[in-house]
Amino acid sequence: MRTADGNITTFDAPGGGSAPYQGSSATAINAVGIIAGNVLDTNYVFHGFVRDLGGNFTTIDAPGAAGGGGTLPISINWAAMITGFYSDANNADHGFLWIP
Repeated sequence: MRTADGNITTFDAPGGGSAPYQGSSATAINAVGIIAGNVLDTNYVFHGFVRDLGGNFTTIDAPGAAGGGGTLPISINWAAMITGFYSDANNADHGFLWIP
């Protein structure tokens, strides 16, 4: 996140691995600064997250995503509702809506 005066805030969502390709990715931010993204854990499974204005994280795992590739948030609106997709145990993709 970059402030108006040019300062950049970096962060790592909880649960991210530290091996190649693992860790946090921010994918969307709304007008007030709430961020959605994903984190790739040590088992190479994606988990979604939302980071609030105070820097607190909430993990988002869509139902049925636990046995597949994981949960990937794509967009966030003004009310912090998040949409994205998840992969199930058969690697089939499904959409989801998360409402805070």
